[in-house]
Amino acid sequence: MRRLYSQQIPFYGIVVPTRKRTFEGRSRTSYLPLFPGYLFFFGIEEERIKALKSNLVVTTLKVPQPEQLVKDLLRIRLLIETGQPVTREEQLVVGQRVRVKSGKLEGQEGTIIQRRGTDLLVVSINFLQQGASVLLGDFQVESA
Repeated sequence: MRRLYSQQIPFYGIVVPTRKRTFEGRSRTSYLPLFPGYLFFFGIEEERIKALKSNLVVTTLKVPQPEQLVKDLLRIRLLIETGQPVTREEQLVVGQRVRVKSGKLEGQEGTIIQRRGTDLLVVSINFLQQGASVLLGDFQVESA
């Protein structure tokens, strides 16, 4: 991402803060990709070719529903901005669609899944068939 940025190639890479303890007992924050191997590019054909020629991008995929992808990416961004730990969900479980009733995510829609006895709100990126989740209590949601 740094090299694409330095070459002024337009992209969006989703990164999340990850805290780890060092051997000295200090806490260190790293920013790691939520979806390793994926960058979201929006540009003209010449910029796409420049990205491919940089040898930093292996291939590009045409997005059949770009408006939906933008909406999904904005919802993932809202999850990250809550400051709660965000977890990548590789296999989305079909479940009830819900809308968040209160808090920083009020009005956002997603699917509730249960993992290890905990309710999670999953926001999916349909194009990737992946998503991200955040811890959420059932009292915070209503049927969509």
